[in-house]
Amino acid sequence: MGMCYGNPVSDRKRKFAPGSPHIASAKRSKKPGLRIGGLPEDILSSIISKLPLKEAARTSILSSQWRRIWLCRANIDLSYHTVFSQSDKVRGWTTRGNILNRLKFIKSVGVVLQQHEGVGTENIRISFHLCDRYADHMDKWVKYTIASKAKGLILELLSMKFGPTIVRYNFPLQMLDTKKNSSLRRLRLHFVSLCPPADFRGFQNLTRLCLQDVNITNEDLQRLLSEGNHLECFRIACCETLTSLRIPHYVNRLKFLLVLSCPLLQDITLDCVVPALHYRGPLIPLELAAPSKLTNLWVELSSCHSALGFISSELPTTIPHLEMLTFRCSQFERADVVSRLRSFLSLRHLVLDLTITDLPRRTIDILDLGYLPEAAPFVEKLELHGHFF
Repeated sequence: MGMCYGNPVSDRKRKFAPGSPHIASAKRSKKPGLRIGGLPEDILSSIISKLPLKEAARTSILSSQWRRIWLCRANIDLSYHTVFSQSDKVRGWTTRGNILNRLKFIKSVGVVLQQHEGVGTENIRISFHLCDRYADHMDKWVKYTIASKAKGLILELLSMKFGPTIVRYNFPLQMLDTKKNSSLRRLRLHFVSLCPPADFRGFQNLTRLCLQDVNITNEDLQRLLSEGNHLECFRIACCETLTSLRIPHYVNRLKFLLVLSCPLLQDITLDCVVPALHYRGPLIPLELAAPSKLTNLWVELSSCHSALGFISSELPTTIPHLEMLTFRCSQFERADVVSRLRSFLSLRHLVLDLTITDLPRRTIDILDLGYLPEAAPFVEKLELHGHFF
């Protein structure tokens, strides 16, 4: 029995009745679909900027249109995690592998910064174990940051706790001259040396400065905070060469000061008005300009002390506007200072975080803290956190 096949030509020419579902399906198939490549370039750049650096760079192989989109990202993050593959990280456990990784990192940073468009750059973060031996490369990175008009630079060189003595990178402060730099607003430096030149005129445009584990003398810090400063936030932590911190009166825009774990620091003097101060370290003298407008004080003592003793004897008398006080310390003995408690009429929020370590002797009476409402009668929120050992 023979088989009968329809005419393919007549089948292609077959017409469907108006309103047929086949007609609607055909029309839908002709409509162009939404393609991500059809979005405006600024939107694509915003999307790509949300990706990690490696994934963003991989989009360059999609087409000629995508080749340079990833180079317009606003935030550049070049670090151990964003530059190295898993095999690189494993290789870094050997001495030779660590050397190869360092060379790869320096090359990768150079390539990315050279190819980056430098338009609309917000932050540049470079984080790796580097020292003054590679100063030529790092000088170029700082120059690029200024030329690209980036608003923020984070240079975390990190300390290496092994091997011979490491010479820290001497950060080129002269490059931050106002005539050359009009865009940089935020600067964070980690494990560098700072030695301002004699004609240094201060940070005329910076609003946020963070110094962590930097080598700087008391005199150089004063020169760093020279007149005309526009700093609003200043953080200094783990600086082992600093013995005295004095914030001059002309730093009058400062809103927040944070001082953490500077082991040789012996005193803090604030000649300017600072609304918020956070401090961590041993008990040292704190002198405030009178009258002070300090409203938020956060203190964490590394040495043992009595909470009532600190409030009655160690707090400066020139803080009539203090609204929030946070105090943390270890306490191992009772302080009989109830009769000497001063009045804090502006205090509204009090936080005490105490580690009690006198359980064998039981000399501390936690009920002594019940006298605090008499010293601060208008407190609206009192938090007491106790840890007993």
